[in-house]
Amino acid sequence: MSSFLYLASDMPFKEVKNPHFRQISIDEAIALGAEFPDYILNSGRSRPETVLWHDRKSLADASLDSDCEELDDDFEISPFGKEGEDILTQKKYCAGISFGPGDCSCIRGRARRIAAYIREHLKQAGEVELWHIWLGDAYPPPRIQKVHIPMDGLDASVIERVYALNPPEPVAAYTAAAAKEWGIEEDELEAGTQYCYVIASSCMIPG
Repeated sequence: MSSFLYLASDMPFKEVKNPHFRQISIDEAIALGAEFPDYILNSGRSRPETVLWHDRKSLADASLDSDCEELDDDFEISPFGKEGEDILTQKKYCAGISFGPGDCSCIRGRARRIAAYIREHLKQAGEVELWHIWLGDAYPPPRIQKVHIPMDGLDASVIERVYALNPPEPVAAYTAAAAKEWGIEEDELEAGTQYCYVIASSCMIPG
């Protein structure tokens, strides 16, 4: 399970690809400084599009990257089908937001571009929801915490604030049937929280 940032709207989203990713062969990755265990090196080293590579480093080593270099376009927005109990929006269309490898504690430049993307989308849509959730929290039903803001109030700081909410992992995320079968009491289960910022193109914001 992991936290997940996504957009929801009644209008379809345009895809934004991360220009810093490319797929290369294992041999090409080695030439760029990557290291792999022997079982990977034993076959298919020259086969193209085997390794997903980022300008700064391989995703295989991303957890070791502790620098905070800002790349304004180091993100992607990917439309996806609304499936699963953890996607609770009532909007028809969804798109996930993800960043490149490394430390995402400084995302001001990327947040600025994402805010501009949302404002552009709002030229055709009445409102856009920006969600930060914990994937896989099926039971008990999560709490939904909503904040409404006008489009004029949307800037990079809003994106940073939603990203920093970091929904906590629930103590348990079992189905009701599994909880009963395993002898888990209802009061032992902790509901998760899904955070949703609703950005409206109109100045009419619910009280």
